[in-house]
Amino acid sequence: MSGWPNPDKPGVPLNSERDGWHWLSWQGGDPRAWEWDAETCPFGDGRAPGSWRHYDALQYGARVIKTPHMLARASWTYIGPCPTPAEADALRAENARLREALEKAVTYVELTWHEEAGEEGEEAQAARQRRLGFVF
Repeated sequence: MSGWPNPDKPGVPLNSERDGWHWLSWQGGDPRAWEWDAETCPFGDGRAPGSWRHYDALQYGARVIKTPHMLARASWTYIGPCPTPAEADALRAENARLREALEKAVTYVELTWHEEAGEEGEEAQAARQRRLGFVF
């Protein structure tokens, strides 16, 4: 599976009209950040606009530039766009809000469990929870 957003345009990222960073993986390896340049391709092959840039001094010693076709042909998999700092802040805030809501829900379930267990007996409560798909 290539993971490219548009199967008709392998090698072209999501929101290809904008410059930005995206996560790519080569043959299932660790994700790497590649920079998408929406307009400039120094040696375009005419198949798609734009080019990819990767900065890996350890492996290549310099900047690497690839066309979309070159990346798709070389078995790179698209994972998704890298969030901007503002998007990352919004994701962290949403994560904190969801964590708080989950903690409240767990507390409610635990309190309900103990209250109902006293009324119907813990064994009956456990059996009812198992029937509902809750396993503790």
